[in-house]
Amino acid sequence: MSSIDPTSKLLAHIREHALAWQRQMPGRTGGAAPARARSSPGNTDDLLTQVAQAVVAISPDDPQGRRRAFRVYLGSVLGREFGVHLINDPGFDDLVGRVLDSMEVNPELRAAMDRAGDLLLQTARSSVSRPSR
Repeated sequence: MSSIDPTSKLLAHIREHALAWQRQMPGRTGGAAPARARSSPGNTDDLLTQVAQAVVAISPDDPQGRRRAFRVYLGSVLGREFGVHLINDPGFDDLVGRVLDSMEVNPELRAAMDRAGDLLLQTARSSVSRPSR
């Protein structure tokens, strides 16, 4: 068994691309986001709620549903890493797309992304079908 699981590889790849993007955009982003912007519980809770809402909104019949769910997850990871405020940066969506495209080229990462997308969709659908307490 490998000591590096696919999730670790996914996160390492995401971080590598995000850091490169951050270095290219110092004037726009002002450098690294302050630690409080990255780790603020309110921002994180809001972001997680947005992720859940976006994944639930994906149609069960959407042939790209797994990819869309993972893209939402990827955007949330990058948003948490560099500060939720960057989600509104014009280059942020481009970053998410470039990272996603580069990850899909690697068969091992692609398989991990597919599993993650399936899990996100299953979790979202099961949470919607459960009655609230």
